[in-house]
Amino acid sequence: MPTTLGRRARPLGLVCVLALVLGAVLVAGTLTSPARAQLTDQTRVVGANPVDWTPHVLDGQVNAIVQVGATAVVGGTFTQVQEAGSPTVLDRAYLFAVDTTTGQVLPGFAPVLNDEVESIAVAPDGSAVIVAGGFTTVNGATKRRIARINLATGQVDTGFTANANSLGQEVVVRDGWLYAGGKFTTVNGSNRSGLARLDPVTGAVDPALDLPFTAPPRGTMGVPEVDVSPDGSTLVAVGNFSLVGGQSRIQIAMLDLTTTPVTVADWQTDLFPVYNPNVLNASWCSTSFDSYMRDVDFAPDGNYFVVATTGSNRATRLCDTVSRWETSGRGPAQQPTWVSWSGGDSFTAVAVTGSAVYAGGHQQWMNNPYIAQACGVCPGPGPGGIPRQGIAALDPVNGLPFTWDPGRTRGMGVFGFLATADGLWVGSDTDVLGGETHPKLGFLPLAGGISVPPNDPYPITADLFSLDAATGNLVRRTFDGSTPGTGTVVPTGVDWSQARGSFALNGRLYTGWSDGTFSVRDFDGTSVGAPTPISLNGLEVAPPTTFKIPGTKTAIPSLSAQLAKTTGMFFDNGRLYYTVSGDNRLYYRYFTPQSRIIGANLFVASTGDGVPWSKVRGMTMSSGQLVYSASGKLYRVPFNGKPVGAVTQIGGRGLDGVNYTATGLFSYQP
Repeated sequence: MPTTLGRRARPLGLVCVLALVLGAVLVAGTLTSPARAQLTDQTRVVGANPVDWTPHVLDGQVNAIVQVGATAVVGGTFTQVQEAGSPTVLDRAYLFAVDTTTGQVLPGFAPVLNDEVESIAVAPDGSAVIVAGGFTTVNGATKRRIARINLATGQVDTGFTANANSLGQEVVVRDGWLYAGGKFTTVNGSNRSGLARLDPVTGAVDPALDLPFTAPPRGTMGVPEVDVSPDGSTLVAVGNFSLVGGQSRIQIAMLDLTTTPVTVADWQTDLFPVYNPNVLNASWCSTSFDSYMRDVDFAPDGNYFVVATTGSNRATRLCDTVSRWETSGRGPAQQPTWVSWSGGDSFTAVAVTGSAVYAGGHQQWMNNPYIAQACGVCPGPGPGGIPRQGIAALDPVNGLPFTWDPGRTRGMGVFGFLATADGLWVGSDTDVLGGETHPKLGFLPLAGGISVPPNDPYPITADLFSLDAATGNLVRRTFDGSTPGTGTVVPTGVDWSQARGSFALNGRLYTGWSDGTFSVRDFDGTSVGAPTPISLNGLEVAPPTTFKIPGTKTAIPSLSAQLAKTTGMFFDNGRLYYTVSGDNRLYYRYFTPQSRIIGANLFVASTGDGVPWSKVRGMTMSSGQLVYSASGKLYRVPFNGKPVGAVTQIGGRGLDGVNYTATGLFSYQP
């Protein structure tokens, strides 16, 4: 059971955003601000079987969870809870605590609030929780939207005097400060529009952070979601605003917390635009919401953050997506590292744990950018779509789903994630998680979870294998990174003449074939196992011609058609790169070996850069070097998402006289 300290809760290159042409039916109603995970770096994906001891929340929904030692504190819109296996109904007005070693709802912590709790943070010394929401009284005493409550007694800390004039939606404790976000315009009588920094003991407003969030595109201004990097240097806020400190920042902004006073960071993106009634554009995200931003969460190492949205599918908009952004990015028109598409259903919460990005919401599918009709009536996913009902674990490198699939009744969504060293808390508005009844609250333990193997390619100085195009043989050569040795045939009993590209990873050989299929088999350098087909999940079919390869006017072909004509292939950094016969472009799709899922999105990595891609016949990449065959010669070039240096011939006519034409080229080291 969880024992570690919980801290907070709420509820590879440039990515070109693919055009989506049809909208989706939205879930009606107002979405509550979600709770996100504390900064816990987990070593693997959590298990899919929830523990049995979590209390049942009998009404409303769970918005926020924190944990201090063996005590978890849960907040939301509920009024009644029940211990697992007990017939006794306990009155708990919007807040309760549970002993994580016994499952007991703690009788000594029963504060009474008069309205919902949206967010909870743990005080720096661990003796109290700080809550934010719509309440105006706690235990009968006036406490407006922000309160500090003693964990041992459930009593209000009268020395904490903070109050807000409107809804509190977020509290985050980091680096000795309390950050509060919401729909307020004043805190403690000081003008603070949407965001304030407070002393977590006294509630005093810090004058060094005074950047008003203003000019909501529609409806009421609000900053419902904030996260702060682990080192306390950077804050990212999302919500209903278009100006921050007078600077244009539409729905998302980054603040530099290292300056005094705090300043708006030189970070801006155009990819979360809002409806403009003066512009005729059918691709705007849904106007059913004042803001379609739903959550933001930093990775435990602080290197990146992830954003979740609702808003319906729209062309070139990041509605109904989860997207990763690098913290170090600066300047205008920032782009995400990757985007994961539901195909028309809302994401309401994300939690980043290092080993995974957990995405919760109303989603039915992941890896689903191509939809043919409104999601409320669609019979299934578009090409590439993977079923994931209401919760998913995504590969942090590329956003593709892992095999992890506990499922949950979707409802409106997940509103509370909390990662601990022992697992993942999930708070929502529905009653089934992992196929079991866990009303509104569940815990997925780390024990029994998935260990994700490293995806590092073999070193470029490993043996160099080629699939001989003429003979169908597998040929091995020693290789020091510069000079290939003499080739020797490795007898495998397989005719490799119909192979169309290959790469080796973690003792397995992945191969594309002339019939448009993709397979994997065990490989130890001398023998191969039986092939296992890798599902293309509908990518045998091309998306509608309205979808174009980013940066081109070319319709996206099916993956099967490309595999059948592939002339070279390699894997690097979560990407499957390949070349196609007669096409002078280097393509890539995302690929996650753990789940063997191939990304639906298609990207162009290079259209030249010194390499004649249409002439490539086999390639492999590692250690920052791409080795490829073209016109029978062997070449090497530095590679970082695309060729970045001079091309050097290292074999073939004029050097060793060998014809290196191959149907596949890969490195392998026992």
